[in-house]
Amino acid sequence: MYEDDAHAHDAQDADDGHGDVARRGESMPEESDSVMPSPEPEPARIEALARANMVAFAAELVARGCAAEGLVDPDAAEEDDEGRPEYRLFAVRPHADMEHWIAMPGVELAVVRAAEPNGPWSIECDTDSYAWADLVEELAEEAIGVVAFARNLALFRSELARRGLVLRDEEVNVDVDACGGGYEAFKLRTPAGVVRLHVPDREVGPGSRAEVFVNGHGYVYEQAIEAVIDAATPASSA
Repeated sequence: MYEDDAHAHDAQDADDGHGDVARRGESMPEESDSVMPSPEPEPARIEALARANMVAFAAELVARGCAAEGLVDPDAAEEDDEGRPEYRLFAVRPHADMEHWIAMPGVELAVVRAAEPNGPWSIECDTDSYAWADLVEELAEEAIGVVAFARNLALFRSELARRGLVLRDEEVNVDVDACGGGYEAFKLRTPAGVVRLHVPDREVGPGSRAEVFVNGHGYVYEQAIEAVIDAATPASSA
């Protein structure tokens, strides 16, 4: 009998403690399948990831034709102006005459590349949200367009000078309000008055079929030169 009582006592002692809890009127904690939230990332890690992402973004711009020199300084990260701890701001210059501010998330590159516009971890440019690939394309095309505008205008001025119409720098002004749609607008101050010239962001020149606009009328390159000369000649304007 004593042996049976000892076994019973040992079995009670071997209990997992549930009995004691029940006797105290306490409930057992329930097991949960929920995942505890990850701790907040450290600022140093956020900044390191944001800088690495910015380097990768700049490399894609260079691959699309942007100049590497002066493009971005990945070490010049700034705090996000909206107070988001996971983002860093970078000044990006796809062209010497362009500057944009990019808000780059300090998370893994694959996450930022896959983010949708206005979705979690999307890249932002001048406060607008983008998909990664779309922003690369837009900035690269803008930079290439600036180069094309300058080249096309120089070509026009050179040919006009060869034909006797020399335009000084102060006589050629950008018409900001008329720019857009892949065209840069200029006001040319000529002896007969202002001539409005729209040049495209793609190559123009002899044999090119790209359309150039002179005073609102479309021409190919050779015709556009003639139209400017005619409009700039006082006798023709009378």
